[in-house]
This record gives sequence, structure tokens and C-alpha cells, in this order.
Amino acid sequence: MEKSKVIGYTDSILYKFIPGKFIKHISRQYNCVMDGKVYSGKAIEKAPLLNSNYDSSFIAGMLQLRFIYAMPVERIINYFTENGFELAKPTAHGLIRKTAFMMERFDAVLKKLILEDDYICMDETYYTILTGEKNDDGKGVRKGYIWAALPRHTQLVQFFYENGSRKQEVFTDYVLPDYEGAIQSDGLSNYKVIETDMYPDAIRLSCFQHCKRKFLELMPDSQAEEIIVMTNLLYIKDHEREPDWTPEQILAHRQTYAPPILQQLKKRLTEIRQGSNTLPKSPLAKAANYMLGQFDALSNYILRHDYDLDNNAIYPNFFIITTFFVIN
Repeated sequence: MEKSKVIGYTDSILYKFIPGKFIKHISRQYNCVMDGKVYSGKAIEKAPLLNSNYDSSFIAGMLQLRFIYAMPVERIINYFTENGFELAKPTAHGLIRKTAFMMERFDAVLKKLILEDDYICMDETYYTILTGEKNDDGKGVRKGYIWAALPRHTQLVQFFYENGSRKQEVFTDYVLPDYEGAIQSDGLSNYKVIETDMYPDAIRLSCFQHCKRKFLELMPDSQAEEIIVMTNLLYIKDHEREPDWTPEQILAHRQTYAPPILQQLKKRLTEIRQGSNTLPKSPLAKAANYMLGQFDALSNYILRHDYDLDNNAIYPNFFIITTFFVIN
């Protein structure tokens, strides 16, 4: 009889659901006496809250249900009970209250550390917010904005939120006028306050990728392609550096290759905007106007060796934020 030979395979996939699990860890600390002195052992694992029996995973899970999935505390307690854990309502409220206090203190320290960096990327994005009032479509939601700040040297990140507002005051309340350094952002007009006398010791860097995106949307327009090619050339030339170059060498390289390209780029943008074939309100004219309005801030990247041509570093952080926020 001929032996069977494997000629291929088929994977069968079956999904399973395992409800929430609660694990009780018991660590025993012995009290000992030696030379007439009593010594007490210390617990290996520590709770984030003083005199608490709940670790960070327990608290994080409860806060996720409360604030991300908008579950009232009573429903959370019922959910825990159904999964084998009895939690008293006062205990649940106490954990939420104490964690909020701890996070407020942490938030203040985080902001202080971020603003000590002299180069910060910032951006804001909108999310759907659950509200107590119905909108015109009969839904209890509205659009709201959350802001983010990322210092380029320490790579921390902070999200801040003022009832979904995108007003300039949200920015100026975060970055006070005594800030010394560079803020990199897109072309939102609220950031341009950095360029005024209100911020004498700060400069603004703009983002080439935001500008280029407006021309990418117009492809295969030949004039849009020209701007994209010149913008890409800045990136190509900036990457023509040796790994062992000093900051001084990188800066000298930038200040050599960039000015001619920037000059030609600005000239071409101006020609497009003023061209007889370009309608003033056309997408191409708007894209050219947008980039010209950012040009000084775009060009500021050549002032230092460690400035980026864009603020793309901040974008991956927005993906860790969930889509729904709750307003009580």
C-alpha cells in the first residue's frame, strides 16, 4: 500500500470568547525576630493606590468600562458579579476618585516635563463624543477635538482636552508665552500665535507633509506634480548625510542644499497662484496659497540640525486613543 504524502493543507478557524477573569494573588510576608529586633517582610507587588488591594490592571479595566464604553458604575459592578467578583459600590467610586486625583497630579508633572523640551510637535484631531443632548439628527453625539503634544527629545506624549474645543485658547493655555523653543504643527491658524509678539522666545515650524498632501489629492495634475517633486527633493537631500556627521555638519549640509530648492519652490508656487490658467478658488490655487502661507515656518527647519521637515512623529500616538469620549 502506498504511503500517504502531504500535498497541502487547509486551516480551520474557530473563534472563542473567554469572559473577564479575576485573579487573586496572595503574597505572605513573614515577621521575624533577630537579635531582639522584629523585621517584617515587604510585599513583592505594590498597588498603585495606598492601602489598596487592587492593582493597576484592575483599575485600568474598570476605568475603561466607565469612560471608554460609558458604563455606569452599577452596570460595571453587575458585570463584575456575573464574572465571579463582588465589588462594593463605595469601593468602586473610591477607586475612580482616587485614581482621578493621582492622574491629575501625574498630568501636571507630565506637562511640566514636556514644556521643558525646546522642540515640541503638536496636533489636534476630532472624535465623536457622546453627550446628554440630542443633535439635529436625534443622536446624542457631536464632534470634539483632542490635542496632543510630543517633545522630540524625550519622546513623551500628552493628550489634553477642553470639552472638545479647538479654540486658540486651548493652545495658549497649554503653551504659555514664556515658552522657549520651537512648536511644530500643521497650518491651523491657532498655532500662528507663536509667530506674534506674544511668544518672543518661540518659533513655529510647519509641516511639509500637510502641504504636500493637498497637491497629492490633485494628481495627476502636472503642476501639482512639480510641487510634489520639489518637496520630495528636500527630503532626498536631507537624507544625504553620513551616520557619523556631527550636528554642525548636518546643519551646514541643510543650509547649503535647502535655500536654492526653497527659493525655486516658492517661485513656482507664486507662479501657479498668479497663473492665468489657475482660477483663484480652484483646488490648485488653494493648495498653493496654503503652502505659501506656511512658507516661513516651513523654512525654519534649516535653523537647527535636529528639526524635522514634518510633524509626522506625533501621528502614531493618536491611534491609541479610542473613538468615543463621554461627557458627564
